[in-house]
Amino acid sequence: MVPELSPPMMNRWNPSVTKPASVLAESENALSIIVQSFWGTLKSELVHHKRYQTRKDAIKDITEYIEVFYNRQRKQIRLDYLSPAAYALRFQKEKLAA
Repeated sequence: MVPELSPPMMNRWNPSVTKPASVLAESENALSIIVQSFWGTLKSELVHHKRYQTRKDAIKDITEYIEVFYNRQRKQIRLDYLSPAAYALRFQKEKLAA
């Protein structure tokens, strides 16, 4: 049986723990929200419009969607509402202009 430890003792018990449990839980919740948002987007933009004959067909189509569209062409807030390709092009133009 593991003894009940106070928060300062927990860090001594497990030195890899550097953040309080509440901070870890908060970051896990944020990650969960991001993942759920991604799955919702994937389903609404791709999966709900098709009926796949085999699992292999579904995997191929979903992989292509993620690699070709979602990661490269989709506009992203963190990139000033540009796609990664457009953002890279803008970056190169600004770099050449400087």
